[in-house]
Amino acid sequence: HRTDDIGRCHAESVRALRLNTLFGEKTSVTSSRSYYVPDYNRFSILLSNGEIDKLKAVIHETLDSTAINSPSGSVSAFALACNELLLMLCKALHERGIDVSAYFPAGNLHLLFPDNLTQLKDVRRWFDTILDEASKQLDTRTKQAVSHLILNICRFVETHYAEPINNSIIADKFGYSPNYLGKIFREETDTNLNDYIKDIRIEKAKSLLSETSLRIADIAVQTGFSDSQYFSVVFRQKTGCTPKEYREMHK
Repeated sequence: HRTDDIGRCHAESVRALRLNTLFGEKTSVTSSRSYYVPDYNRFSILLSNGEIDKLKAVIHETLDSTAINSPSGSVSAFALACNELLLMLCKALHERGIDVSAYFPAGNLHLLFPDNLTQLKDVRRWFDTILDEASKQLDTRTKQAVSHLILNICRFVETHYAEPINNSIIADKFGYSPNYLGKIFREETDTNLNDYIKDIRIEKAKSLLSETSLRIADIAVQTGFSDSQYFSVVFRQKTGCTPKEYREMHK
């Protein structure tokens, strides 16, 4: 499994990277790191929050610091730092469903870091390119997830319109805060969620008014309104006429 591969690689990263640098050279490094790599949780949080520029800055800081502090002519520490950064980035991206096979082949602990990057600015640009592409994929996945969520909410309203539902109740059912759910629903549909619920209820009421002989008070109850007076007020707001007038026009 890919998750197992990356997890194993992450757990063994220091040992593996000390045996094989990005340039394929053998190294006899046996002591602790001579460079600093940020905590993985920081990587993960920044990525989850969509703070790509901050994540770039963190990577640049590590690369710059390692390059400055490495002994003159030595590439070992810098190579190890690059590989560890790439490893953490692959792990974070993979956990979010982003394909990392270009840098981490399935079933292989060897990371694919280009060997033609000979200058610090090129390495920084290469990491930036990975993050920019990942950001696009994450944005696409987020939009798809939001669209799917809104579709499920609409289906829920169409099925449960007769029940006492509103933005807060629906938000709680789907595991979101009312403010966040209301925001994304409005952005996706150009409609307030509570208004959408009213629209669905009024459409159902219109059908009952024109196709049945049910009392208006009963129709109000069957379409989720707390009382017939409130039902009439909302109906008039949405259609420009009272329920009784609508029924007479559509007999």
